[in-house]
Amino acid sequence: MLLSCCGREGDFQREWRPLMGECMTRDEARAAVERDWLPLDARAFGGSLRVDDARTAEYEWGWAFVGVPVDPGQCRLPVPEQGYAVDRTNGYSVPVVSSGVDGASRLLRDWRARCAGGRPAPEPRPPVPLTRAEARAAVERKHAHTEEWAFKCLVRVDDARTAEYEWGWVFSFVPADPEKSPAPAREQRYAVDRVTGLTTSVGNKGVEDAALRLANWRSKTPATS
Repeated sequence: MLLSCCGREGDFQREWRPLMGECMTRDEARAAVERDWLPLDARAFGGSLRVDDARTAEYEWGWAFVGVPVDPGQCRLPVPEQGYAVDRTNGYSVPVVSSGVDGASRLLRDWRARCAGGRPAPEPRPPVPLTRAEARAAVERKHAHTEEWAFKCLVRVDDARTAEYEWGWVFSFVPADPEKSPAPAREQRYAVDRVTGLTTSVGNKGVEDAALRLANWRSKTPATS
């Protein structure tokens, strides 16, 4: 699952501890994942998540944690887990997607270089596109709570209305139970770029306008996978 090419900057980063030569501890990194990512992904999974400590892996650059449902029976996604990588030096964290831990570590390394005022070393590599399931989960994670507020009820992605394009997909949110929605019956669509993972709403100008917006963003976004 890709969250739109953006990582999270926790309290650790804002305190500028890296300038004093200090690094995160494993417990601090775990707490950052629990604070910054698990509440977001809980909506996509359909229930609360926890960090599975038995599957935590440590690397030179930091850690990879795995979030799993507290109650697996409530999970509504085909893959009942989500990985997160955390840089020990600056506290940045990113979800682990189809490019795996190696892809996440490359992204964290590039951000570390930018934080230090340097430029990432060029490394030609083709981006690893999102899968449809990852794109769907990203839309649910980023936008479901907004649409629940707009619809005034729980929402779901209607897979029957999903449309695929060369550049990505368009997913549609609809009320989970139309009879319980006080808002007029409607749908809300979101477009997802399969290369960058960026998302944008599909407004009155239609899918073509959303696709142009994503293409413009893609041209300004370096490959991260």
